[in-house]
Amino acid sequence: MFINAEVTIFKRVRKGREDSFVPHNFKAHFEDCRGMNIMASGRALTDIDNIKVFIPLSELKGFKCEKNDYILKGKVVGEYNSLEEIKKQYNDVFIITSADTFDYGSEHLKHLRIGAK
Repeated sequence: MFINAEVTIFKRVRKGREDSFVPHNFKAHFEDCRGMNIMASGRALTDIDNIKVFIPLSELKGFKCEKNDYILKGKVVGEYNSLEEIKKQYNDVFIITSADTFDYGSEHLKHLRIGAK
């Protein structure tokens, strides 16, 4: 798998009555294909995944990525108290719409495919 970026996935953690967003960093293959998908499918912008991310399973080490987590390209450290705080500091924060595991074949091909918009 061709690794071209580092990505950060934010998990929402509930602490009492307050939410906290904890970043998890991974090396991945990141594709931003917004314009291509619109032209090829003819569907509405809201119906398609804008971002595709492929993370080798060896990178995850037990991490569970789920729908409605948030992802961005780049490495982030530190906890955040709100999504607005993250979006204020980083331009392109995407919501994960799908996370599919492909755990068959040779070890270097096993990966998690994430779709986001």
